[in-house]
This record gives sequence, structure tokens and C-alpha cells, in this order.
Amino acid sequence: MVNKCKNIVLVSLSSAGTEGHLSVIKNLFGHFKNKGFYPIVISESDYAGFFPPECFLKLKQVGNKSELSLGGAIDSTYDLQLARFLNQIKPKIVIFETFFNPSLIKNIKYPCYFVGCKFRDTHQELFFKKRFFSLFKKVYFMEEAFEVFKTKEVLLRIDKVFKNVYYCPPILSISDEKLSVSKREKIIVTCGGGGLHSANKILLTANEVLYNMNLGIHSEVTYITGLFNQNQHELLLSRKSRQYTHIKDLSKDFKKSYLVISEAGYNTVNELVATDTPALLIPGFRALDNQELRAINSDIFGFDLIFPEYLKPDCFKKKIKTLFKRKLSNSNRLAVSKFLFKGKNILFESLRAEADKQIER
Repeated sequence: MVNKCKNIVLVSLSSAGTEGHLSVIKNLFGHFKNKGFYPIVISESDYAGFFPPECFLKLKQVGNKSELSLGGAIDSTYDLQLARFLNQIKPKIVIFETFFNPSLIKNIKYPCYFVGCKFRDTHQELFFKKRFFSLFKKVYFMEEAFEVFKTKEVLLRIDKVFKNVYYCPPILSISDEKLSVSKREKIIVTCGGGGLHSANKILLTANEVLYNMNLGIHSEVTYITGLFNQNQHELLLSRKSRQYTHIKDLSKDFKKSYLVISEAGYNTVNELVATDTPALLIPGFRALDNQELRAINSDIFGFDLIFPEYLKPDCFKKKIKTLFKRKLSNSNRLAVSKFLFKGKNILFESLRAEADKQIER
């Protein structure tokens, strides 16, 4: 039973409706709801189908989209709408995921928290130089799977300089470490922030290669396209291939996959490791997120990579054939998977303790 006296707000801005942002918000929402809180999601993206109607508020699209400035900050496009919603709800805490409006946070009276993956190095540096950390009661940067591999530990670590900044294990979509799957035979091609030129190129090139390859028992191919069809491209679908704009529980499908071909997004790579799934990564360019570095560092998990500028059908086919010859499992991937599951509730528990503190006041 949720308690409206324990309401909190989860804000997801400039997320374009992509699976990664939604995954974080859905998991935060589910955790707080299960603990008796009354979470409300606010976003300009159309997430209505993912949350109860009374728990989702959609910001009206304005003439111009929010413009990114530095270190996760965006302009004040939605400030008035957000402030109005917050004053109606009177939340105990407000949690911003990845993007935030500095001017809004300075002017609202509710305790604010920040959750996100670490930024590309320049933006991470600017986050501290611009003192954005001081806007929030606490800042939580989720670490990478390859960082967990290096440290061999999952803890809530406080920054050595900034005492309200913490580093923690990532949020996972998949909840069951022991989810049983009899066979891994399918191939998934997913394009992350679908609709971007780089993502469309991945889909089209993978489709061309896989359609003309003899895949044997791995001939069931699932294409997850995002906004791909808005650009009026077409995929060649064989009898055993399927095309979806998104899949409700992607990590479960990873568990059924022999190979995933994907960009190197933060959530995707963590969940590939958590589900012990082999992958071919093609890092896409993002202003805040260094997918290239993540793809390179993730080779310890048996993943292969192609940089987008070398994304040619012959190279693609060669990489797939090489991955098919490798052992399905990878000892590093399996070890880190256990660590990720061990630490998956650390962030939730810390945020819940913060919410409890505000309620007691």
C-alpha cells in the first residue's frame, strides 16, 4: 500500500524516451513503490505506458527542446511547468536522473538528489568546476562494470574531496540472477538511442550482413529499432527475424541470446555483463557519455568492438564469425555479474534512507 504522505518525484529530462534513461527511472519507481512510498515520474518523454496514470506527469512540449550546456545541466525550457507540478505535489524529495536545471533547483524548496552514470571526462570535470554538486543534498554516480572488475568490490564510496558525492554500483533492470534459460540461440541487434544516424547505420549494416549469412541454429534475429522507422528505412526480415521499436524487458531477452550487437550505452553494457551475454559493441557518439572508452575497457568481458568509421559489411561479418567461434561464457563477465547483483540495492537503500530522513522532519 502506497502512502501519499510519503510522495517523492523522479525527474527524467532530455531523455528522448530511450531505454537507458527509462530503465533507471523504472527501477527507482519500482523500488520506492514496493517500500510504501508514492513515487511520481515527471518527463517530457512519453512514458505514460510504463507507469500508472496517477503516477506520471508529462511536461508539455515547447517550441524548442532543452539545450544541453555543461556537465549535465540543461536550460530552463521546462522550469515553470516543473515548478508548478512540484508545488502541487509538495514532495519529500526530488530525484533528477542525468539531466537537471540548475536555475530550477536553486529556486525550489524541496531537497534534491542526483543519480547518473559518470560523464565523459570533460563534462565530469565541469560538473565539479561549476559546483553543480552543491545544488544537491547528495549526488550518486553509478560506476561501470569494468570499474567493478578492477576494484573487485561493490560499496557506496564517498568522494575524497566532495563530501556529498558518492560512487555506487549500477542499477540493473534484471532482478533475478538465477533466471534459468535452456538455450541461447537468438541474436539481438539493438540501436540504443534509436533514430540517430549512427544507430540507423548499425541496424542497416547488421541487417544486410545477417540476412545474407548462414547462421545455422542462431538464425532467429530480433531487431530493436527505437525511432528507426521514423526515418522511413526498411529492414529485410527473414522468416525467423522480428522487428520491434522496443522490448519491455530487454535484459530477459539478453538471457536468451547467443550474441547481442549494440551500441555501448551504460545500461546496455552493464546488463550484458550481468546476464553473461556475449556482445559486439559499436560505440555511438554522445556528448556526455564516452561510449568509445566503455567499449574498449569492456574487452575484458570477451566483447568485441567496431568503431563506427570502420563499420563495413565485410568487417562486420568477420567479427560475427570470430565471436561465434569463442566460448559462450567468459570468466571475468561471470565474476563481475555476481558483484553487480550483490551491489544492486546499495543506491536504492541510500536514497530510501534519505527519503525517510526528510519524512521524519
